[in-house]
Amino acid sequence: MAVDRSYIVRNNASRKRLETLVARCTDGELAQTMPAGWTVASVLAHVAFWDHRIEVLFERWRSTGTAPAVEDASSTDWINDATKPLFLALPPRQAAEFTVRAAGVADRLVETLSDEMVTQNVRAGGPQPRLRRAPGRASRRDRACARPLGRFVPSGAWARLRAGAFRASAFARGKRLSEELLAAGFTNVRRYQLGIPVWRALGGLTEVELEGVQHVFQSDRTAVFLDARSAEEFRAGTLPGARNIPQSAVEPGKDVGEVRKAKDDGRLPMEDHNTRIIVFGRDAVQARGLAEAIAHEAFHNVAYFPGPFDALRTTVK
Repeated sequence: MAVDRSYIVRNNASRKRLETLVARCTDGELAQTMPAGWTVASVLAHVAFWDHRIEVLFERWRSTGTAPAVEDASSTDWINDATKPLFLALPPRQAAEFTVRAAGVADRLVETLSDEMVTQNVRAGGPQPRLRRAPGRASRRDRACARPLGRFVPSGAWARLRAGAFRASAFARGKRLSEELLAAGFTNVRRYQLGIPVWRALGGLTEVELEGVQHVFQSDRTAVFLDARSAEEFRAGTLPGARNIPQSAVEPGKDVGEVRKAKDDGRLPMEDHNTRIIVFGRDAVQARGLAEAIAHEAFHNVAYFPGPFDALRTTVK
């Protein structure tokens, strides 16, 4: 029976997003304060600690032949409290770069484990705490990049907040817009102070309204427009220069199915993952579904049009 190594793909995707985050953050952003006395950089150093711990545990396992014991979940709080002052003492940039290096070492190590060691690890307490580095990184990475204003809303809800003139481009006016939203009656507002580049690096989506699609179509000749409708609908008529990736053909997971084919045949811009990508479809659900799948493939500039295709067809020419 084949050993499940699906954790490798998830780990690699998580590490790449971490690398993008660190590369895009300024020293000032890394030093920003967080709740409970943390900073962005110290939260990243926290990620590095747990990745480095995995490296130590597995290297010891290889040398002694004895699998490490199952983690005691009750120890996590005191370990975090004890290491916090050390993380805060690190220079922000140094902490961030160490986080990237530690993630790379940990991922390479768990990727090269023998089938026997992977199986033993599962028997000893499951792969989640050790082999799958992505979930822990993602939770702490999101924490490092999100500072709340007002009440909590689920991840991704900010991109869906739309009322009158409020658009996705309002990330640039963060504080003022969040205050306007609260004044307008929204009770769940969360502001991402590190800005739209970090939001996108984390796989976040933005909506683009009709005027925005028109502007991109007329002014950005490098932009890629993706039609999420069926192949039959696409052949019957689409936007000039648009490419077709049917959302119905997208499969769960990374680098599989129609998305993988689109990478190979040039429908997706493989040479530059920062290329602007505008996704549209029959409706918002279809467009967002394809946009999410593409964003998860580490394309960092993905937006979708939430309106019907008929509105685009009559306006964008």
